[in-house]
Amino acid sequence: MTDIESGIARWDASVYTIRDSDLDERCSELQSKCQEFADRYRGSLYSRPAAEIADALAELGQLRSLALYLDGTTAAGAAVASGDASRIDHRVRVEALMETMDELVQFTELEWLDLPDHSAKVLLADETLHEYTHFLEVIRSVASYTLPEAAESALAVRDPAANTAWVSLHNQITGALRPRVRGVSQPLEDARRWLECDDAELRADALSAIYDSLEPVAGALAQCLDTLVADKLSVDALRGFPHPRAERDLANELPSRMVDDMLGIAEQNYALPQRWFTRKAQLLGMDGLRFEDMRAPVGPMPPIPYDTAVQAVTEAFDGFAGWAGELVREMLSRGHVDADPRPEKHSGAFCRSLGPGKLPSVLLSYFGTVEDVVCLAHELGHALHFAVAGRQHDGLTFDAPLALNEVAPALAELLIYDRLIERETDRRMRQLLVAKRVESNLEAVFLPTFLTRFETRAHQLRAEGSALTDSRIRELWAECGQPFYGPDVQMPDRWGLHWALVPHIVHERFYCYAYVFARLAGLNLYAAYTQDPRNFQGRFLELLSCGGSAAPVEQLALAGIDVTSPDTWRTAIAEVSAMLAPLLD
Repeated sequence: MTDIESGIARWDASVYTIRDSDLDERCSELQSKCQEFADRYRGSLYSRPAAEIADALAELGQLRSLALYLDGTTAAGAAVASGDASRIDHRVRVEALMETMDELVQFTELEWLDLPDHSAKVLLADETLHEYTHFLEVIRSVASYTLPEAAESALAVRDPAANTAWVSLHNQITGALRPRVRGVSQPLEDARRWLECDDAELRADALSAIYDSLEPVAGALAQCLDTLVADKLSVDALRGFPHPRAERDLANELPSRMVDDMLGIAEQNYALPQRWFTRKAQLLGMDGLRFEDMRAPVGPMPPIPYDTAVQAVTEAFDGFAGWAGELVREMLSRGHVDADPRPEKHSGAFCRSLGPGKLPSVLLSYFGTVEDVVCLAHELGHALHFAVAGRQHDGLTFDAPLALNEVAPALAELLIYDRLIERETDRRMRQLLVAKRVESNLEAVFLPTFLTRFETRAHQLRAEGSALTDSRIRELWAECGQPFYGPDVQMPDRWGLHWALVPHIVHERFYCYAYVFARLAGLNLYAAYTQDPRNFQGRFLELLSCGGSAAPVEQLALAGIDVTSPDTWRTAIAEVSAMLAPLLD
């Protein structure tokens, strides 16, 4: 479904609109089913025969699928009508339902953890439970860090005040900022867009205005981060995690040693982005690159019409596999893509799963830039993963860990850049697209590496008893960022404020390194695909089909990628180096 005036796709409203009475009925019915499940199985679930346990987990998976549908539907509806009170009310109701669902899943997990090891091994070896083997194994993997049920419930109850409230405060403060760029007060996101314009002095003015707006609230934002980090350290101590990143590593199902190797190898190759920074300054006609020039275009590119973008993305997915292109067409024809910019709409971009067996939803605002085309491909990469996994698994096992969820979008970005470059006949435009492809890969690999090091050092500093004050955070940001940017990029005096513009640091602990993993894994998959497209398609489909039923290491092995080997990361970085080489001539 498209907006008639702009021709840019909007969601089909009927897909995301639920009447109050229908929502109440569905929530009430699901709440009742959850209570019935708890009454039937609490205290005895794993004392039953394996076949009954499998049936119970399948029922729980179905209940969670229904809840995920309501959760995704109401979240999508609220995203396109941020000022609609009824949409907000719907979210509140469904969020309460999701809390009930989380409690239901939690009791099944805690009772599984209470089971003696020998009993658990017997059940895990039973073929009847094959669909849920990995789900159950992952629960056991965190056994030593899980507290008794009463303590877990208490931590869950305190989370809104100890965590969510501070994240919300950070969002409220930054959302209210109105940088004054050349006399015009504007939202922070609008001001940040000037950093991508082709006017060097306007970029400098915009960055200065952004920092001016941050200065008065820097102390409050630092307090948000300090409190969130201190709270995590306290909870980690209760649970016995060996280091601050350990919880995220377990959630991503990645060995900590492997993550350390990956980040270390990325840091050892900081010279690669620094070569690009030097070259970019030359392309911009500058003696040296300033920080405010990092996102500057190296040349003018005409806007790309939306229908051209859709065609390019569809062709890119078609070229990879016919079933991938068919998904894009289905998403568009059934009104599951919303790309039309409008004031009442969420400003970001996302792909929202509506649960297993349901077509996902993609939201972005399309302004005609190359980045917008790539963003469309990225979010449809998520949709591809959700859709394929959702055909095979239920609400317990269909969703892959965060780091693996970003792999298909990373591959999609590489494919769309290839397609855009192939379609371009103008030599200068092709060079600009090659430059954007290089910059995209460098940013995806090396910037999150720097951000992860910053988070690590922030947690270390707080653990040593030093509060994360505004001045300390600024110093820490500069200390961690300098090795990445190198000596030749000219940093503004107040660059230490820039951490506050990276929401991932506040919203989720150690979220960013998932992008490093995904891009490096995606580059390896891309290399495997270009070498043997026909055989690769089947292996990649098998990977996507796994969902959350196998560990990322096992899933990527299906496509011939060994992420336990440091050489895998070096191979991916060599791919980026090869992409950069033509631009250095």
